[in-house]
Amino acid sequence: MKIKKISKVSKTRYKIDFIDAQSIITYDKVILENNILLKKEIDIDTYMKMQQENGYYEIYNKVVKYIVIKLRSEKEIREYIKKYMEDKNMIDEIIAQLKKEGLLNDDRYIKAFIEDKVNLTNWGPNKIERELEKLNIDTIKVRQILSSYNDEIFDNKIKKIISKKVKANKKDSMYMLKQKLERELFNLGYSKDLIKENTANLFIDETKLIGKEIMKLYKKLSIKYNDEQLRYQLKQKLQQKGFSSDIINETIDEYLIEE
Repeated sequence: MKIKKISKVSKTRYKIDFIDAQSIITYDKVILENNILLKKEIDIDTYMKMQQENGYYEIYNKVVKYIVIKLRSEKEIREYIKKYMEDKNMIDEIIAQLKKEGLLNDDRYIKAFIEDKVNLTNWGPNKIERELEKLNIDTIKVRQILSSYNDEIFDNKIKKIISKKVKANKKDSMYMLKQKLERELFNLGYSKDLIKENTANLFIDETKLIGKEIMKLYKKLSIKYNDEQLRYQLKQKLQQKGFSSDIINETIDEYLIEE
């Protein structure tokens, strides 16, 4: 197959026209690896080899673009490549080349992932570690990098979450709010010890909150109950919502006297 001309069609792709009117679109690396620039013609074996290498570089370039958008773990890259091919040997070859060229580096990925989650989310260290484990990232490496972050960083994050939740609370008793906060903080990846340390002295003024709850419950229960039965039912419902007996008795008395 005699070569007529070679022309560039994009940054990394070239078109090779043959005298017999056939042509092939290939990549700069394929041309260099097969010494095409030094040849006036190629045999059928070289042509078939180039076609195979084209498939490799077509996927390789897709992967490079995928990494440029956002750093990826090796597991993510493997799953992405499997959308286009199932050849394990070729997948391993692409992975090896990405590592050789510094495009795939789990240490760098771990650092970037942790940095993003620490600065841009409310995630705690345990959730960060869990999410990286899902990507088959070495747990020891993750813990080493996480250990470089001062405990005060995560302590301050918890304090901000608690402060925001307390300010936004419109109905929950202190007990119920504390339970919700502990569950949420645990799911966000904070240790039980750090959570308890920060929620131990949680305080909210329940007076206004319980007043609103009594008003709602009173409208509903007074249709069916009155006097002591009404008082009993109100106490039961308020206790279920986590309000203390002292504030329940005090507020019910005030409210019922007003009524």
